[in-house]
Amino acid sequence: MKINRRQFTLGSTTLLLSGMLPLKVNSSMLDNKKNLVVIMLRGAMDGLTSVPYIHDNTLEKVRPDIVVKKLLDLNTYFSASGIITFKNSLELQETFKTINNDRILIETDSPFLAPIPMRGKKNEPSYIKYTLEKLSELKSISIDDLELITTNNFEKLFS
Repeated sequence: MKINRRQFTLGSTTLLLSGMLPLKVNSSMLDNKKNLVVIMLRGAMDGLTSVPYIHDNTLEKVRPDIVVKKLLDLNTYFSASGIITFKNSLELQETFKTINNDRILIETDSPFLAPIPMRGKKNEPSYIKYTLEKLSELKSISIDDLELITTNNFEKLFS
């Protein structure tokens, strides 16, 4: 049976609203970054778990410490991509230092934004180790421990 885009969207929306899937918000699509908090608040009131797509542009014009604090209070997970390995992503790196370990995930953002040292290449899942290494450095925990933490967080989020 072939499923068209409309059927897929309706099915995904049903799973999302039933709480069986987390809400993923791409904040780069928002014209006003402060709307990120409003969207997450509305989702949390409906009992949804959310995962904002966070990058340096997300943090423009908002205080990351306040946004992260509010979102952590709303059952939000934060996913680190290869961007945290970039030398000019200091604000994002500082933000991830403040996020509770039980709320952190890692992702590839494939095929975009490959981490250092692969920057400029097409991103792929095998590069996630560089993001994991940088995040473990930022969090001051071992790579093995962080791998276990993020795997457990993923399983909690999607179970």
